[in-house]
Amino acid sequence: MTLTAQDEAPTVPVRQRSAWTSIVAVMAGLAAVMLIVGLIAGWTLRGALVADESAGLPPDGAGPGAASDPDKVPMPDVRGLSEAAARQVISDAGYDPGAVNIAKIPFVGRAGTVVAQDPAATTAQVGTITLSIPVEAAMPELTGKPLDEASRALAALGSRPTIKRTFVAGAQAGAVISSDPLPGAPLVEEPVLTVASGAATLPLETVKVTGSCGPKTGGTVNGAKTSTGVSCIPRSTQSAAVWIISRAAARLQATVGLDDASDPLATARIKIVADGRTILDEALQYGHPVNLDADVSNVLRLEATLSRTDKNPGTAEIVWANAVLAGGSDSLSKIEVRP
Repeated sequence: MTLTAQDEAPTVPVRQRSAWTSIVAVMAGLAAVMLIVGLIAGWTLRGALVADESAGLPPDGAGPGAASDPDKVPMPDVRGLSEAAARQVISDAGYDPGAVNIAKIPFVGRAGTVVAQDPAATTAQVGTITLSIPVEAAMPELTGKPLDEASRALAALGSRPTIKRTFVAGAQAGAVISSDPLPGAPLVEEPVLTVASGAATLPLETVKVTGSCGPKTGGTVNGAKTSTGVSCIPRSTQSAAVWIISRAAARLQATVGLDDASDPLATARIKIVADGRTILDEALQYGHPVNLDADVSNVLRLEATLSRTDKNPGTAEIVWANAVLAGGSDSLSKIEVRP
């Protein structure tokens, strides 16, 4: 079949081909310019880096705010480890174990282990590393110091004290009276501090009693009024009375004599024993009382024995005028009282 002029393949006009050729040429020119600029910038940056290295300057990104060594991690916690193990952990974290300083400090227990470190764990900027290793600590002198001050001093040495409270006449409440171990002896993890408790008194007439004595309110002894006390009736045969004070009091204080209403010719004997130790043994006469101020520290049982020593028919009444047990309020509360 013969093609006509209308059936021939379409051709691109000459003007359109010229336009595409121009676009391609421009793009090629731009690419060449960008290549030349990149080469110039690269050579410039390389020259700057070489100059910095020659001057001993760190490259960009390696200034003071950047990590000095990417192989290091923040300071690890090495407390409780042996010195050798602590050095190994520090080495594994990227630090020089040979640059570690060892400080010997008094501290109880944990011999050979790290009890403190500087810098603290997780510190990012680490300079000098100091590890504290304990050596034997001695019990410090704490007598007379307030309890909180004494406790802080012991805590700094790794000790946690056990507190024992007791009443001591004249001692300031809350002050350390004594320590176990004694000052200068090797310190232990749980030393005992004896601390003065606040002063308090418990009327003896309120304490439960068995035997021939009982409470006394009113009356006088040698003209002095008895506001609270103990009354005992002596007889020709010996009698006794017992108080259990539970090792909770420090002192027993009273004025002991015959009540002013007794027969002026009456005489009597009283003997007071604290756990087998005699604290009073007196022959009492009318108008001649005796003052009692006895140490009853750690005493469990008080016992009084009484007897009439005259043959007169008149009455006789032995009175412990204003008798009190002195001690710490917390201790005295352990004593059983009358209902």
